[in-house]
Amino acid sequence: MLAARRDMLAAIAAGAFYMGVNLFYFLALRELTVALTVLILFTYPLFTILLGWLVFRERLTWPNAMAALLVLLAALLILSPAGLGEHTNWSGIAMAFVPPVAYAIFIHIAAKRLAGMAVPVRLGGVFLGGLLAMLVLGLVLDGRIAVPATPLAWFATAGLALVSTVGALGLLLIGAAIAGAERAAIAGASELVTALLIGAIAFGESLEPAMLIGAGLIMVAITLAARPDKAAR
Repeated sequence: MLAARRDMLAAIAAGAFYMGVNLFYFLALRELTVALTVLILFTYPLFTILLGWLVFRERLTWPNAMAALLVLLAALLILSPAGLGEHTNWSGIAMAFVPPVAYAIFIHIAAKRLAGMAVPVRLGGVFLGGLLAMLVLGLVLDGRIAVPATPLAWFATAGLALVSTVGALGLLLIGAAIAGAERAAIAGASELVTALLIGAIAFGESLEPAMLIGAGLIMVAITLAARPDKAAR
C-alpha cells in the first residue's frame, strides 16, 4: 500500500512538473517569435541524450547523437526562425530553454522511474498532476480559468485535451518505457512532420523545399535512432 501511494505521488509530481514548465514556454513567446521559441524547444532530443550520458552514465552512441543533431537542423529548416542578432532578447531565450531541458528530464523519469508502475497508476497520476498544473498556470497567466463559450469551442477544446494532450502524453509514457528515453525523444520530433502534413492537407498551406528537406531529415533521424545497439546484442 505504501509503495503504491509513493508511486501515485511520484506520477502526480512528474505530471505537474511536465505541464508546469510550460509557463516558461508561454513567457518566452511574449519575448521571442513563435518559430524561434519552437526551434529552441526542439533541442530537447539533444538534451535527453546529454542528460543520459552525463547524469545516468548511459553510453553515448553516434546514431543517437547524429539523430538529435539532424532533428535540430530539420527544425531550423522547417521553422526558418528570425530573432537572432544584435537585438536578441537573451532573457526570452533563457526562458525558452527551460522547457526542453525539463522535457528531457521528464522523458528520463518516464523511461526509468515511472516505467515500473502499473499503466493506470502511471497514466492517471501524470494526467492528474498535469491537470492541477494547468489550472495553476491559467490562474498565473490570465488570473482566471476560462471555459469555452460555444459548443464548437467545447468540441475543439475536447479534441486538444484528448488527442493532443492525453493521447500524445499517454503514448510518450508508454513508448519511453519500451524504447528508452533517447529514442522516444527523437521519435517525438515527428510532430513537426505531422504539423506540416496537416497544414498542407487541412489548411492548404504550401510546403517549401526547405520544409520537405527538414521532414526528410527527421525521418532519417528516427531511422538512425531505431537501429539496434550493437553493443547491447
